[in-house]
Amino acid sequence: MAIPVSLVDYDPLWPQKASYHMSKISPLFYETHHVGSTSVQGLRAKPVVDLLALLDNSVDLNAQQDALLSLGYSPMGEFGVPGRRFFYLNDESGKREINLHVFQRESEEVERLLAFRDYLRAFPEVAAAYGLEKQRAMSLHADNSTQYAKEKGSFVREATEKAIAWKRSGNPRVEP
Repeated sequence: MAIPVSLVDYDPLWPQKASYHMSKISPLFYETHHVGSTSVQGLRAKPVVDLLALLDNSVDLNAQQDALLSLGYSPMGEFGVPGRRFFYLNDESGKREINLHVFQRESEEVERLLAFRDYLRAFPEVAAAYGLEKQRAMSLHADNSTQYAKEKGSFVREATEKAIAWKRSGNPRVEP
């Protein structure tokens, strides 16, 4: 089933929404983070807040599922990313509100997600270019979120490689 793509202007309430939901789930995890486009000030995004939750490596990825279910989250398994457990939370009207990505804290995906977020925050010009790329991808695939993601994939991969190099170099003020 194709899911339509909708990008909206940055909402200054997204960080508050992320903090609220992180406060609900943080007792279950080693660490939680607000990630994705809604975590980058000024960036247009799909109006769904992405959260990253990390488990200590000694805890099974499936261990927190019952607690998350009791909080209203729905499980989707790995959902295309090996080593991840993906959950979502809908609001009272049934509209998607939160995407929750759960990983072991030593997962390479964690470094990738945090580096990309931090890189976009540190380099507004890259964030702006990403915003344009997202708009371009949506103009081609507004009715299919899978194709939209594939369309912007090369930009994300290239920026993520630079972000990881930048992060590993100690976050210099210049782009690698």
